[in-house]
Amino acid sequence: MRADRLIQLLVLLQQSGKWTAKELAVKLEVSERTVQRDMEALSMAGFPVLADRGANGGWYLQEGYRSLLTGMSRSDIEVLLMPELAARGGDSRWGEAFRRVSQKLLMALPQGWREQAELVRRRILVDGAGWYARTPDAQEAVLAVLQDALWAGKKTSFRYGATGGGEEMADRIVSPCGLVVKGTVWYLVAAPEQAGDDRGSEGVGGEGQGGPVAAESLRTYRVSRIREVRMTERAAAEIPPDFNLAAYWEASLVRFREQLPVYPAVVEGEPEGIRQLGETRYVRLLRTEAAEGGRLLAQVEFNTMESAASIVLGLQGAVRAVEPAELVRDIAVKAARLAELHGG
Repeated sequence: MRADRLIQLLVLLQQSGKWTAKELAVKLEVSERTVQRDMEALSMAGFPVLADRGANGGWYLQEGYRSLLTGMSRSDIEVLLMPELAARGGDSRWGEAFRRVSQKLLMALPQGWREQAELVRRRILVDGAGWYARTPDAQEAVLAVLQDALWAGKKTSFRYGATGGGEEMADRIVSPCGLVVKGTVWYLVAAPEQAGDDRGSEGVGGEGQGGPVAAESLRTYRVSRIREVRMTERAAAEIPPDFNLAAYWEASLVRFREQLPVYPAVVEGEPEGIRQLGETRYVRLLRTEAAEGGRLLAQVEFNTMESAASIVLGLQGAVRAVEPAELVRDIAVKAARLAELHGG
């Protein structure tokens, strides 16, 4: 039990700086004399615990030692500061780094807590990968350079354009401001060296609809379209002093949704079919009302007639289009073509 208590003492000193013997005694539910003996034991073991005497005195750790309690390296700290990046690491260096940091934190816990943590780790598994394994590609290397540039506060240069080769690649020099992952797609938020140059930057959805939402000179780039990325050694990144990544991204999402085209329609279906429709990407379920036979009549918004027809057909009869007439005709034509192709 004393070893557990000594670790708790180190953790408390790391968290809050200076503690009086009385405060530590109350926190650990021991006597002040016990705290005194524990501090002496830590000092004899080589831990730099110091004491100030007097009314404002107390125990504290020597400055500069706190971040080393669990043997954390710079890359470990990066992982802790970027949990989403670590969680989505898969077979990349981030997955391995996350496992390493987890082990260090586990070993820093008191024995009782460590046993409970081990039990949770054996009983709960988070698998963020899809059903089909993805082999490492150029995006992993690009992400690594961009993350290093963010940490170092340096500008980066890269070539940017469509990956299929149909679009000419353009050179960019930017100040990285943040990385965002939406679903399985990564985006770089950055300030281009020439503020007016937004050619090739992405809409938030990455589907080529609409444009980026600029906070001052900021642009959004899809990481999968970045090639030949390099971090500059001397040029410091120029980031707006009031930049907030979460606020910028939320504003980008709002603007992206506002810029999407709207195609209103009325559909009918079983309650489960209407529920599935409402959960489909780029479909907005406005309101529903009861129809005959326990079915529902729903007013919805799609982006285009083409996407509306594809979505309704994809629900395999769970819903049917009612209005407008052009959508009903388009779905009927496509359904007949499918039936003909499949021998129906």
